[in-house]
Amino acid sequence: MARLSELPRRDRERSSRVNEVWRPLGLHHELRLVFRVDGVCWGATGTVRTADFTDREVEFLTAVAPALACATRVAARAGGGGPGRPAIVGVTADGGVRAATPAPRARRGGRVLRVRRG
Repeated sequence: MARLSELPRRDRERSSRVNEVWRPLGLHHELRLVFRVDGVCWGATGTVRTADFTDREVEFLTAVAPALACATRVAARAGGGGPGRPAIVGVTADGGVRAATPAPRARRGGRVLRVRRG
C-alpha cells in the first residue's frame, strides 16, 4: 500500500503522472494497492480522488486486498474468455509469466510476452 500523501514532497512534485494527469482533473490524492497472495502479485489498483484517504479506508482496503488477489487468481486459472474479454497476466518477480487468461494469449497469437521491468 502506498498513499501519495506519505511520499516526500519532492517526489510528489516531480511526478509527471500526478502533475500532468491527476492535478488538472482536480484529483490530488492517490492510493496504490497490490493484490498479492502466496507471494505472487495478481493485480494492483491506483485510486485517485480530491480528499486524502483516511487511515480507516487504508486499513479496509489493505484487509480486502488478499481476497481480491485470490479471486483474480481463480479467474486466471479458470480460463474462459478470449478476444474482447478481460486480460489477466500473473508475472513472477523476474518478469516471467506465471499464469494468464486466454485473452492476452489470443491478442498475442497464442503467446504472452515477457514483462520488462523499469
